[in-house]
Amino acid sequence: MATASGERSAGQSLIVERDDILGGMPCVSGTRVPAMTIVAELRAGASPAEILDGYPSLPVDAVEAVSRWAQTRGIPLGPSAS
Repeated sequence: MATASGERSAGQSLIVERDDILGGMPCVSGTRVPAMTIVAELRAGASPAEILDGYPSLPVDAVEAVSRWAQTRGIPLGPSAS
């Protein structure tokens, strides 16, 4: 079953979990980029601009949406979190 992860407000609809995409792993809507890949990039110290340059399929607000998604789940984002 395809479901959107989290609420539809505050950009959460950008993070989706669909069985037919990456086996249901949370990813950025319209892409096959896992949310945790963005989290790993942030933990490594990459800026949002660097992440967007590295993943041109991402919408401009994807990094912010992943940050909010991670924070609502208690997933640390800082470089010391890895």
